[in-house]
Amino acid sequence: MQAKLSPNEKKAIEQPPTTDLAAFDLYSRAKSLVLTAALSATADPDLRKAIELLDEAVKRDPSFFDAYCQLAYAHETLYAVRGFDHTPARLALAESCSPSRDTAATGCGRTHLARAQYLYYGLRDYAGALAQLEIARRALPNDPRLFELTGYILRRRGQQEEGLRNLERAVELDPRNFDILQQIALSCQQLGRYAESIAALDRALVIVPDNVETRVSREEYYVFWKADTRPLRQTIDSILAQGPSAIASAASSWFDCALAERDPAAAERALVALGDNPWWGESAINLSRSFGEGLLARMTKHEAKARHRV
Repeated sequence: MQAKLSPNEKKAIEQPPTTDLAAFDLYSRAKSLVLTAALSATADPDLRKAIELLDEAVKRDPSFFDAYCQLAYAHETLYAVRGFDHTPARLALAESCSPSRDTAATGCGRTHLARAQYLYYGLRDYAGALAQLEIARRALPNDPRLFELTGYILRRRGQQEEGLRNLERAVELDPRNFDILQQIALSCQQLGRYAESIAALDRALVIVPDNVETRVSREEYYVFWKADTRPLRQTIDSILAQGPSAIASAASSWFDCALAERDPAAAERALVALGDNPWWGESAINLSRSFGEGLLARMTKHEAKARHRV
């Protein structure tokens, strides 16, 4: 390709992240768990397992910078996503692994990137995170994580189109990143561009074809777009044919479909499958099973029971 590398780039490429092969294996296994956890119903146990692996990796090699960054990110995700562990103790663990302000002031691009992740996920300091990303960009101009994180921040600030452009650039640089494709689908949904949402999830399903949540989410976009529940119901039926436990991670969508189709029997079965699934919610709001029971009671005209349960 006749690429020209600067001395710093050449040095960074030649420098191994660790000389301990066992530590690198632990890191690689943990990184895979973290990458697929963000939009998975098994995110909580997957992240906790990743943290165990990364703790072992940094014990083996206390100078393993990338493992510390990944460990901080895993703690940050547990703290920030769906309130799995939104506690001061979890945030303190994230901060203990994240580069300090002093280190970030003089550190490499990866240090600034890690600091930006902590400011965003841990503190929701959007301005501070963007400032760190700008510094990191000088050393890592084509790192997909820069564009990914920028996209999330801009989306939260209401800059939907610009946020989406950053996410699309991130997936150009990392085309097999399952999580970014999911986030592109979400951004397109928020913009009312449902065909593009479906196309993004089609790409995600090429990477992880058996992912139940993604299969169901794809068909849900037809409900949002055309008020057509048939593709969603057909997909749910095909998943249920694999066994009653197969639908557990997408039971909330089954419940929503049953409500839309005014099918109380299916709604009741979906609630049983849902159990205490922490992923059932509306945007950042988690919903309880009793809330679903109230909705079901309202659909079946049991108003007193509906008010009691909700």
